[in-house]
Amino acid sequence: MKYSYISRTLLTNETLKVVSLYIELKNWTDVKKTVLEENLLQKNKTSSQKRQFREIKARLEKLSDELLDYLNQSDINTAKLT
Repeated sequence: MKYSYISRTLLTNETLKVVSLYIELKNWTDVKKTVLEENLLQKNKTSSQKRQFREIKARLEKLSDELLDYLNQSDINTAKLT
């Protein structure tokens, strides 16, 4: 299995932003477009934004809709435990 250097961090704040947007849009293409256009991950380089988004999306796609809803309603400390 291939891991990138950011796989070592949870990216909890960033993940919660992406979860919230996905719950709203229900479309990964639209989520990615919004994340990049609005620089929601607060990265200086577009390549960094894309890489981090790809990592977060890969994690979130494995979760059920129920768990995504739970994360969306969670505070940061609860999300870290999930």
